[in-house]
Amino acid sequence: HQIPIIYITGCDREGKRANIGYEVGAVDYILKPINMEFLLSKVRVFVNLYNKKKGLENEISKRTESESELKKANQNIKSIIDGVSECVCAFNKIGNLEAINAAGLHLLGMDKNENVLGSKFSQWVLPSDKAIYLKAFKVACLGKEVSVQISLQTVKNEIRTIDLNIVPFRIGKEIKKLIGLAIDITEKENG
Repeated sequence: HQIPIIYITGCDREGKRANIGYEVGAVDYILKPINMEFLLSKVRVFVNLYNKKKGLENEISKRTESESELKKANQNIKSIIDGVSECVCAFNKIGNLEAINAAGLHLLGMDKNENVLGSKFSQWVLPSDKAIYLKAFKVACLGKEVSVQISLQTVKNEIRTIDLNIVPFRIGKEIKKLIGLAIDITEKENG
């Protein structure tokens, strides 16, 4: 803990040598004769500054700890979602992918290292099903859970039929994202 030093002088009425005191660690000075009310006022100011500094340090420490815990929780959630065998993805309200798990990338014919974040999911929807998808997406943006059956064309030019559920994700009353769960039913459709 650093103790604030206030030096007392009787010979520097114009403050010309104040820098010397500051250079050796003083935070302020007062002139003789000592006015006790003035001295107590200065001490109160430094005590308040110290308490505010400690409060800020504690707040920073708590926030750092919370951020660390949140980061760990997000990593755990990501590993769980990546372990799910169905496609799980998150869209923003204009239809861009913000997150997609490994099964989702596989469904689109990609390996898990490919980055599709920021792209429109609709680019993989077959033209014949695009209107169905866009209508379902708009309904989800209005706050309702929607289920549709659509077909996708993968990057490997394979046609996949999926059951897609789109669920609004709210924080409070505001819809922040849309969460998609896609189940590949191609084998059922063809079998």
